[in-house]
Amino acid sequence: MAYAMGYFLSPLRGWDIFKVPETLSRGVRIILCNGRSGYYESMIARWIIRVFVALLPVVTSVAQERPLPHATPRRPATQPAVPRFIIGVFQQPVGSFDSWKVRGVNTLAGYEGESGSRRISNHDWTEAAAAKGFFYIKQPGEDLELEAKDPNLLGWMHSDEPDVRKPPADPKGLVEQYREWKKAGPSVPVFVNFSGGNVLGGKVSREVYQEYMKGADWVGNDFYAVTGYNRPDWLWKVGAAVDSLREWSGGKPQFAVIECSAQRLSWTPKNTRGVTADEFRAEVWHAVIHGVKGVIYFPQQIGEGFRYDAVTQKVALEMVVVNKRLTELGAVLSSEMNPHVASAKPQAAAPMEIGWRISGGRLYLIALNFSDDFVKGQHIKLGVEMGSVKSLWETRMPEVKSGEITDDFGPYEVRVYDVSMK
Repeated sequence: MAYAMGYFLSPLRGWDIFKVPETLSRGVRIILCNGRSGYYESMIARWIIRVFVALLPVVTSVAQERPLPHATPRRPATQPAVPRFIIGVFQQPVGSFDSWKVRGVNTLAGYEGESGSRRISNHDWTEAAAAKGFFYIKQPGEDLELEAKDPNLLGWMHSDEPDVRKPPADPKGLVEQYREWKKAGPSVPVFVNFSGGNVLGGKVSREVYQEYMKGADWVGNDFYAVTGYNRPDWLWKVGAAVDSLREWSGGKPQFAVIECSAQRLSWTPKNTRGVTADEFRAEVWHAVIHGVKGVIYFPQQIGEGFRYDAVTQKVALEMVVVNKRLTELGAVLSSEMNPHVASAKPQAAAPMEIGWRISGGRLYLIALNFSDDFVKGQHIKLGVEMGSVKSLWETRMPEVKSGEITDDFGPYEVRVYDVSMK
């Protein structure tokens, strides 16, 4: 910019531009020099400099906010298989894609354009995600019909949390968008995410949510018990919000947005922490027990300096283990939630929470110790005669007798039993 200014001023009576230690704006250092009479600043030149300096931040800002063109990366030669169970992360920049791939995430939820010199278009972000082998649920781009043919596109998404705005967004707007998007891509699901706190707290009526959900095929909610409310004893509300929205929507597929960082929210006490690795595991599997078709992680830190990824090392390591197991169980978890088992219903007493699926003629029983204490001798009654029983990812054999499994559990520990039925 300094040299451009020099060319602009050079016709003015022989003035030339050089860099000197006098900074006028944004590191542009200039001095006017006339070889015949030494250093001298004319009123005209000074006026031009002032106008230039005044406009420089504006010009720079506009340039920074304009999405920069990026070379289109190549997609994998072999198209990856569509995930049976969605493991997503919310609104991440291109620079973090590798980290989430290593952690076992298969889907990106929400286009993140960033800002300034890092600004990237929806199209370029999408191509970068596809090149890494990700699927995505995102805000629509400019060409809906072309996007609808993208094999990596799992769904389009509305703006996040329409129920949180003051006043809440008009449901008619979501329904109108839904109809427009469906014209371009009739088979592309549309996703909407709500505040789980508002769902359970009654700030928005059931009737309004039902109107919202007329504009969506997939429904999500976020309830951050620990970092959002400073209430670790409210982890159970993760599944409760899922249950409410499933009922209100008439059975539409549900998703849970899971906290995995300390968000540093302005309305929470200063000592509010993020989830522990155990609590994170509990929230994920609690959502699974309650029948979600996918989980979406929210790893951001909002206050005290924004960060896209504020996940601690311990939570990240647990996430890798959880994601690997969810991926292995993808086909199982995509089946019907808690189907009838020979006219019987598996049961367990608190603090245990259980859910089950039937896949390939076998019963998969998910058992979660929903407490932060060790518990011994927990009885899980299946109510049917069993053949072999094994605990997945373990070499030991659980105690099985008379249609009942007895086992010990650590804090927030989960086990999945693979049961052959007679």
